[in-house]
Amino acid sequence: MASRTAYPPMHTPSAPRSLAPATAESHLTTFLTQSRTKPSYHPDALLSSTGIQFSAHSGPNGGLALHHLQRIAAGLRGENLVQETQEELEAVYGEEMRAAGTLRGDDARLDGAIERTSKRGRSQERVREWEDGGAFAAAQEVVEGEVGDREGAEVVQQGGAPPAVESHGGKVDAATRKAAKKQRRLAQLKEKEEEKARKE
Repeated sequence: MASRTAYPPMHTPSAPRSLAPATAESHLTTFLTQSRTKPSYHPDALLSSTGIQFSAHSGPNGGLALHHLQRIAAGLRGENLVQETQEELEAVYGEEMRAAGTLRGDDARLDGAIERTSKRGRSQERVREWEDGGAFAAAQEVVEGEVGDREGAEVVQQGGAPPAVESHGGKVDAATRKAAKKQRRLAQLKEKEEEKARKE
């Protein structure tokens, strides 16, 4: 038996499709053009007993939402727009932003809470990272050797002649080094084999 409940008409698109930027720009431009004469296209339109009317604050030019749509349409046309600051938007759409709670919206509150928490965490880390005053004072003293002046190395003054390079050893020394290295490796292998034999 069929149901007697009447459901609202529903349209399911056959497959999702993407719009080319030129097509999206033409649709958006048409919408923005019609929004100047049709108050029902405005998100801040007023519903009264006489019908749908433009908002008293924004009028046919639209509010913040239509402003953002106009910037999107300009971007689709290829215009390169400078990012607007929060102060500029407040100057033009301040009343609307306050009424909608945009100035103190969820995102702004959440961003502020995250920033305060991270600042608090950083300051606590800094306090923990402080070192003892005596250790800091000792580290500030000039110590010869590791930190202070170094002896033994020739220092070239700016514009001076470079120091002479001394060569230590030659090909003979390289051959003896290779032989010594080979003997050490053989001795290490022999020790490993002896340890392995003892374990078994």
